[in-house]
Amino acid sequence: MRVSVIIVTFSQHDLLRICLRSAQRSMRDVDGEIIVVDNASTDATPKVVEEEFPGVRLIRNPVNLYYTRAVNQGMRAAKGEYVYLLNDDTELEPENISALIAFMEQHPKCGIVGPMLRSPQHEYQVSAQKFPTPIREIFGVLGIAYLLRTRRWADSIQKRYPTHPLPTQQVDWVCGGAIFLRRDMMMNVGLHDEHYLFYCDDPDIGMRAARAGFEVWYLDSTFVLHHHGLSTVKTPRKLRFDIILTRSRRHYLRKFHGWLGMAMVEVAYGVASLLRAVRNILTGHRDKARMHWLALRCQFEACRMPPEERHAIDGYRSCAFNGLDVSVPNLPLNTHETVH
Repeated sequence: MRVSVIIVTFSQHDLLRICLRSAQRSMRDVDGEIIVVDNASTDATPKVVEEEFPGVRLIRNPVNLYYTRAVNQGMRAAKGEYVYLLNDDTELEPENISALIAFMEQHPKCGIVGPMLRSPQHEYQVSAQKFPTPIREIFGVLGIAYLLRTRRWADSIQKRYPTHPLPTQQVDWVCGGAIFLRRDMMMNVGLHDEHYLFYCDDPDIGMRAARAGFEVWYLDSTFVLHHHGLSTVKTPRKLRFDIILTRSRRHYLRKFHGWLGMAMVEVAYGVASLLRAVRNILTGHRDKARMHWLALRCQFEACRMPPEERHAIDGYRSCAFNGLDVSVPNLPLNTHETVH
């Protein structure tokens, strides 16, 4: 089997229907499978998949495992030579999968390739970036990177590549909304790190791929429409995304840059939030001041595990292999590795 398409979803049957139809069109001449991992949807999502897409394999979780744990379920079930991870708010052009396969075959060292992402209005979305580092994070949150954005000598402190839109080239990491992986690479580096509930899992995969000797590429000759943000708007309280993002950022930096690098970044975020809150109070912009106070508060709340993460961990213990044949060999996890 050539390709396994894996889509994690939660209560997004309208968007998922569009995504699945586009994936089936793109796979019309490709030997492959589509796996949907449903994170305890409260709408008609399971019914839509079962009744309208009988050829799609559906893994139903009794609780919401969120992204990394759910996508690992799909990865364990996948049988394809390549694995295509898609958000449920994406829509593939007809030749997308064939183009990605052809690119992989032409670049045997490539372990990951990401297509161009466009909005429904066909506006360019940032689809590839440089690795987060303490310097890039600190210069970014303090506004220094923005002030120096037009200086060529300051490219190294920017998270984004200088060319816009980006041409086909080797990059550090590509957006996880549509990421095409070589299965052999995943056997080598392991599955998604489940310390991330979501966020920062895509640069993590890119870093581990690079350290294992694989290349990561961005391909501008094929695109995916990305209804950015629509896959999360139905989530209750938006899962306190600010806290979850902070925890993911801390884990990534601690994992690849050590405790000192992580601490330096967190201090910079805290100082920036405090100074901006005080400045806005003094200038009478109380709404903006409140926003920065909340950001500062997030720094402290992120020190505790949020209930969403505890819920995912507890649920995973009971359904990690939900819907899977026990004879399916497991890919290695990358949850407890130590990086030096």
